[in-house]
Amino acid sequence: MGQKIDTPCADLETIDARIHWVLEHPDMSPWLKSALKSSLIEDPIDLTNDLQILANLIATRSSFLMRQSPRDDARS
Repeated sequence: MGQKIDTPCADLETIDARIHWVLEHPDMSPWLKSALKSSLIEDPIDLTNDLQILANLIATRSSFLMRQSPRDDARS
């Protein structure tokens, strides 16, 4: 944990505009929108640590599940 997360955004205004775009986009999931909204009030260090844990757990679980179940397009 504690790794720096690099971002191509140069300033907070650009980052916030991208977050606002996701929050307003009708095709984005309610889960993602909720996570983004709650992240705006969190301590940035705690949030970065939580994101690393979440990304690791979800990526590992998703990879496992994708290997276990056949995809719909593979059945055709």
